[in-house]
Amino acid sequence: MYTLSGTGAELAILLVFAALRSPQEFGALALALSTSKVVFLLFEPRIHEFLTPKLARYLDRNNHGVWVWTKLARRTELTLNLIALAVCMTLAVVLPLVSDVVGGLLLLACALYTGANTLLKFSSLSIYRCLGEVRTAALHSVTVGALKLAVFGSCLHSGASAESLMILLAIPTVLVAANQARVASRSLARRAGAPLPRPLTKLRPANRRKQLKLALSNYATGLVEIGHRELDMQIAGWLAGPAEAGRYRLAKTLAMCLLEALNPVVLVLLPDLARRVAQRDPASLATFLRRISAALAAIGLIAGLAVLGASAIYLQVLAPTFGAAWLPLLVLLAGFVLLAPTLWTQAYLVAVGKPDTYLRASLVGATVGLGLAALSVGRWGAVGSAFAHCVGLAVSNVLALAASVDHWRESRIRSNAT
Repeated sequence: MYTLSGTGAELAILLVFAALRSPQEFGALALALSTSKVVFLLFEPRIHEFLTPKLARYLDRNNHGVWVWTKLARRTELTLNLIALAVCMTLAVVLPLVSDVVGGLLLLACALYTGANTLLKFSSLSIYRCLGEVRTAALHSVTVGALKLAVFGSCLHSGASAESLMILLAIPTVLVAANQARVASRSLARRAGAPLPRPLTKLRPANRRKQLKLALSNYATGLVEIGHRELDMQIAGWLAGPAEAGRYRLAKTLAMCLLEALNPVVLVLLPDLARRVAQRDPASLATFLRRISAALAAIGLIAGLAVLGASAIYLQVLAPTFGAAWLPLLVLLAGFVLLAPTLWTQAYLVAVGKPDTYLRASLVGATVGLGLAALSVGRWGAVGSAFAHCVGLAVSNVLALAASVDHWRESRIRSNAT
């Protein structure tokens, strides 16, 4: 429900907008959204991957430790959210002076909407995951999804511009995000107890360096993944124009439905993997990973076929002007189905304290993917972007899978030795 309502609302908004507007107009909106997302991703510390292992360790054991890390994570996330918004506001003034591809007002409106979607999202989700209260996150997601669709329907009926639409969508989104953060804090207080009025204890130098390295590795991983998530869209827009970028965005949006179908599984993996790794039972862990791989493969195949059928109807009946998006969509769906069984690798490497290993794998994959995109988008447009995106993801996942298997083998050897 969390995935369906959150992503479903976003998908419905983009698909209806694409069906009612020209490829050029949809491409301009897609580029503005992509630009604002790139900025917010630049200031996204992946705080959930830092906070979740801490809460899993201290919950029910150390009230002070729970709140020290939670408050630090919350303050860090909120500060970076506000910095990202300020950078977007600056770009909204500067970019129109050098290019007419993205309008300043549209970029500002998209920045407000993206910021509302991001506000304290990941620290709150981390708390819900560790408390086993993902249903509360789902309730907030359903609420904001319904509000977005209601606002969107009203805007379409009144003929509102893209700029007005983004600003109006941001209003209920930020209100629900603020309430979600408040409820998460109350839920944590019920489980761990209210924060105690104790002075913060300074970390030992070695532990401080360890935590800083972990935080920087998580941040760098998110930084590199911008290449997978948004820079391909930027390359398509600046090298092939808004119309071709719009076709690629539509194809990628449709194909991403497959990955969103896998998100409920991936969402709960990190806390569970962290507990299983701590049990130091390699045989049991291997059995669990095989089952997860099989589940991801089955869900990926079924979701791929469903997306294929639904996309055929949409492109032929509702958005015939985007018929050129069909081929890049097929390329993306094929790539995602093949990669589905390996989507547990990042959670595994984070759980065993090796986010830097995933970082290196992602860096290599992003470099390969962006290099291919720069070489191919001028000649093959959206199809070249789709192929490059799949190749980059494949390189990252294969390297991460190899590293995960190596770590598991090492842990089995150590277990046998003891």
